[in-house]
Amino acid sequence: MLIRIPSPNAKNIQKKKISTLMEKEYFSSREWMDFVKKQNNPIYKSWKDFHRSTNLPSALSPEEAFLMLTFHRKASAKQTPVQDKEGKNFLWEELSRFRFFCDDFAKNFGVYKAQKPLPKEKREVQRKKIFKGTIEEAIASSQIEGAVITRKQGKELIRSGRKPITDSEKMVLNNYKTILRIEN
Repeated sequence: MLIRIPSPNAKNIQKKKISTLMEKEYFSSREWMDFVKKQNNPIYKSWKDFHRSTNLPSALSPEEAFLMLTFHRKASAKQTPVQDKEGKNFLWEELSRFRFFCDDFAKNFGVYKAQKPLPKEKREVQRKKIFKGTIEEAIASSQIEGAVITRKQGKELIRSGRKPITDSEKMVLNNYKTILRIEN
């Protein structure tokens, strides 16, 4: 299956303007940093969503802003051991909502808590949070891999236990089962 990913038109990028802005240290300015923060949180915007933004920096065209945002993302990305066919490592950028989820999870259900026997109510809350996180991870991973499914549809599929119909549903269920296997 071939998936076409929309991308910006390079003809609309003025290299001289970007060089001038770099010399003026625009890309470390408060305006630029606030812009970057808005583009990556709460969701990570691709060009498809980005070029429709109304809150672009006044100094840049949509294409120029996206190019510089891409450079910023690459500079702050973390490398994974997972590689593509050419041997290039995949990169990922940690979004603040992800950090919040991890911190909350570690604080409430980390190793320290697991060493003490939990009361029945806390065990039930812990079980529900783990179940919810596992479902969210399975759906998000599938969407990144190209599955066309909403979070609501994915949750319904997993909670109902019904047999998947589409390839996207199969992907979500396979990711969910894989995560469970790893957890166990």
